[in-house]
Amino acid sequence: MGGMERGRAAGERGSIMAFLLLTIVVVAGGVAGLLTVERVRQGRVLEQARAKRSLQLAESTLDEAAVLVNAGTLGENGAIDWSGDGLDNDGDGTVDEADEQVSATLVSWASDGIDNDGDGMTDAADNNETVIRVRTSAAIGGVTRALTGWLQRSPLTLPDPDGTVYLDDPNADVTFQGNAFEVSGNDQNLDGTPGPASPLYGIAINGDPTAVVTQLSATQQDNVTGQGGLPSVTSYTPPDPDFIENVISALSPRASVVFNNYTGVYTGMLGNEATGNYVITKSNGTLQMGGGSGGAGILLVDGDLVISGGWDYVGYIFVTGRVVMNGGAGTRRLRGTICIGGDVIQGSTVLLWVNGTVDLLYSSEALSLVRETFGTYAVSAVTEP
Repeated sequence: MGGMERGRAAGERGSIMAFLLLTIVVVAGGVAGLLTVERVRQGRVLEQARAKRSLQLAESTLDEAAVLVNAGTLGENGAIDWSGDGLDNDGDGTVDEADEQVSATLVSWASDGIDNDGDGMTDAADNNETVIRVRTSAAIGGVTRALTGWLQRSPLTLPDPDGTVYLDDPNADVTFQGNAFEVSGNDQNLDGTPGPASPLYGIAINGDPTAVVTQLSATQQDNVTGQGGLPSVTSYTPPDPDFIENVISALSPRASVVFNNYTGVYTGMLGNEATGNYVITKSNGTLQMGGGSGGAGILLVDGDLVISGGWDYVGYIFVTGRVVMNGGAGTRRLRGTICIGGDVIQGSTVLLWVNGTVDLLYSSEALSLVRETFGTYAVSAVTEP
């Protein structure tokens, strides 16, 4: 009897051990399964993070391409490759590391010989093809994201003060000597033929226009032509009261010619419209230009502009101080527009002094060429191939 009880007890212990072992196996399997699920989840999270980072890098490379092309440091058919450029492109303190496997290739529609938009025209003949296609790729930990973006070129935006000559000082003194001058708001092409744009006023002032009209003699009033009859003078209140200073500040970094308190009389050319060479010029301080000088583009003067002798300029002029056009041989001619601030007086209340043969002529063609020349690219569309 005692032996049977001992056998039964041993069998029960064996069953319990088997149950415990089975439970351990099941639990271990469950734990292993959970660990596997967690590893898969973590792997998925890591892959998603890598994919997100790769996409961010690919997107940022599109923006980088636009910035570099606008700065002139990357060609319109150039390429970007972070992997071997020796730079810390992503700002993490390391150079050419694993997450700098980023590249981009650029193709300009304006020079590829293809009718990209299907309108029957190609390249320079088609203004709609001022587009750069950018294909970017970024790879991190085996995860690669690629994008195709288009950079669209837009003309430079500049103020339109409604007059060939804009005077920002409402109390400006305007002195015209003699009768050998013309200030015209009637549009004129660069070849002298009538232009397509509606007339501007000859002179616009940030104040009462009679302040200018009363300074013109009876024989001078028909020398200021354009919109609104003779003399063509109007009041204009700019939406930005500091637009002259702000334009100079914004465009100064793009100036390819810079004068710093130049004390001589400059007699060279600051660009040439005949050859399509348009230049942004900045003068820190008064700029004096002598006979035979001129240029094309945008002239920024933080001070006075003094002109003597023959001078011919095409484009925009922004001056914070006075403009003085002295007599002398030759014609002083502007085809475009000029904005005069007058906040640098230097001992005189005369904001605009004109003496001798002077032609200040509105030309929408000239202004359009300048705006197109200094236009910039921006990302206009993005797709994932």
